[in-house]
Amino acid sequence: MGIINDQSNMGPTLSSEQIRAWQNQGYLKVPSLFDDGEVCNLDASIMRLEATRMSTDESILHYYEAIGGAKRKSRSERFIGLLSWLDNFILYGKIKAVVEQLFGERALLFKEKINYKYPNGGGFDPHQDAAAYDFGDFHITCLIAPKPTSIENGCLFIAQNEHRRGLLATNSKRCLTKDVAEAMRWQPVPTNSHDALFFGSYTPHYSPTNKSEEARRALYLTFNRASCGNLRAEYYSQRNKSLEIAERHNRKLISTIQHFNGSTV
Repeated sequence: MGIINDQSNMGPTLSSEQIRAWQNQGYLKVPSLFDDGEVCNLDASIMRLEATRMSTDESILHYYEAIGGAKRKSRSERFIGLLSWLDNFILYGKIKAVVEQLFGERALLFKEKINYKYPNGGGFDPHQDAAAYDFGDFHITCLIAPKPTSIENGCLFIAQNEHRRGLLATNSKRCLTKDVAEAMRWQPVPTNSHDALFFGSYTPHYSPTNKSEEARRALYLTFNRASCGNLRAEYYSQRNKSLEIAERHNRKLISTIQHFNGSTV
């Protein structure tokens, strides 16, 4: 599937009800944010990035897991600059327009990743993203999946209203402690292919294993306030150092917190 002609990416104006929902719940799902052309382009872009080899372009980072004896990509990161349509979609389109309304100021891209989540691929334990971020005071992530996400294929579960409590108690993996996580009321937040799901870095969330027969590919874009500066290069520099240290100790990680519960290889 190829990239089709781009269309206007002027972002929507959020209603006062949507802003209140964001403030109260710690997340906001914007239904039908994208048109068919954007969804088609996004699907094609994700497939192209998944096929990219590290040796072809060393800017992209790939991570792998073992599923049923086979080696599968679990995640790709740091791919700005590889696909022009996707760059525009991420940096100048509707997503950024919504994020800036939620921040109340300009936003800058902090990090970008794709989770592929193949059938029986690992999920992610309950955590807050803030535990992994040493740069900036608050971040907003947008999840977009070109195919529907569901409970069966491992959609996001969110503990709404808990973001107001700030950074919560964590275990040695920097995930939420068992007692904290078990005391929360978790709400599944499935999405359709045209939707976008926004959540803050203090919003507790997790996603279970994919129990369907198809991969559940999702793009995650994280932004910081522009007033905090451009933090992306600094973040990836520190991230790479942390993962290199872990690898020297024979630990394969896909994140600076150990929330991934699959078998990394």
